[in-house]
Amino acid sequence: MPKRPDDVQRPWIVKRDSKNNQPKKTAGKDWGDMSSFYNSSRWRAIRNYFLKRNPLCVYCKNKDIIKPAEVIDHRVPIKQGGEMYNELNLQALCKRCHDKKSRSEQTTIIYNRYTMRR
Repeated sequence: MPKRPDDVQRPWIVKRDSKNNQPKKTAGKDWGDMSSFYNSSRWRAIRNYFLKRNPLCVYCKNKDIIKPAEVIDHRVPIKQGGEMYNELNLQALCKRCHDKKSRSEQTTIIYNRYTMRR
């Protein structure tokens, strides 16, 4: 049976330290409590259903580019009060568009924290 390459990331799986069985700290990504949500059978079923109904990236489609969706994104992030399972809060994106949107959201959060301190 083929073996998955070691460099393939699966962020929805919580890595544990073999000594004390505590979640490992991963550089750059803090999935925190969300790993149990993204691992849930309910989320996976909704994700698969939504991808079947929306097979193309919404952002690319708006630019007249045909690209398959790989990621289901929450329009309003859960940490900012977005609904977890509401289809109106979901959108299908390719990985590139999802990463771009996530970076933009992260930059906005950091900027807002900085300006609130002043």
